[in-house]
Amino acid sequence: MKISNKDLSTLADTVKEASSSKLAEKIEIQNYPEIETSSHPMALIIEDDEPSEVNVVSELKKVNFLYKTAKTVKEGIEVYKSLDKQGIKIDVLFLDIVLKDKSSGIEFLKIIRANQWMENTFIIIMSSLDDEKVINECYKYKIKNFLHKPIKKRNFKKEERKIFNYLKKMRCPIEIGRAHV
Repeated sequence: MKISNKDLSTLADTVKEASSSKLAEKIEIQNYPEIETSSHPMALIIEDDEPSEVNVVSELKKVNFLYKTAKTVKEGIEVYKSLDKQGIKIDVLFLDIVLKDKSSGIEFLKIIRANQWMENTFIIIMSSLDDEKVINECYKYKIKNFLHKPIKKRNFKKEERKIFNYLKKMRCPIEIGRAHV
């Protein structure tokens, strides 16, 4: 993957602006001290379409996922940084490509890859775009799947199985507290 100096400059400006903004005050970040986060995976949903967000959240609740939402790239950066400070890893990212504030899911992909964030996160792109060039660009940033919106319940169930298989594969094979000496 090759990122131009102009892209890096734009990414740096976006990260700086999000870090220095008051977005963190607007985004409610909860601590989950009573919940073992390893048994309740964390999802980040960057989606500005309310019905799509509600559908994804509803499905995630059914399978006991913790989740945070953001409507823009800047909010997504803030949520990521807040969770990272709390030591909470994002297991799954649901990312819309075209956001109403003119930001782009591809922009977010560039930022997370340039900063080596979410290296082991299962990334699902959600979009109503059928542009093959956009879809191919997303795959260059190591996404796991591209779902066409509106997302049908049957398609989400297939993704759910893929997510859980991936998380199982990523889990440490030695259970803490059960190792034999």
